[in-house]
Amino acid sequence: ACARRRGLRLAYRIAAALLWLGALWSAAMTVCMAAGASGAAAAPPEGAVVVVLGSKVNGSVPSADLWARIGAASRYLKAHPGAVCVACGGQGAGESVPEASAIRDALVRDGVAPARILTEE
Repeated sequence: ACARRRGLRLAYRIAAALLWLGALWSAAMTVCMAAGASGAAAAPPEGAVVVVLGSKVNGSVPSADLWARIGAASRYLKAHPGAVCVACGGQGAGESVPEASAIRDALVRDGVAPARILTEE
């Protein structure tokens, strides 16, 4: 009975030690992630490229998902005048224009120079 009690006590101590090590590891990783997230993002390299992947186009109107991608690309391209864009996407069923063309047209309407936009259909 005494040996059994000693064995249980040892098992509890090992389990407690492992829990403490896990908690310390989690705390250390949280600190590292918070420190990394608070730092300023590095400037994009000269000649950075934005790739906008196509998504559904309803007739010639981009879907909500595609509008979100176009908006993100437009904001980035306006903030980084040296960057260029590759608009990707073919023409699927029910689409009157290729997705790449819809992306290009929307970016141009939003003020991005056409010379900065390449299309891949």
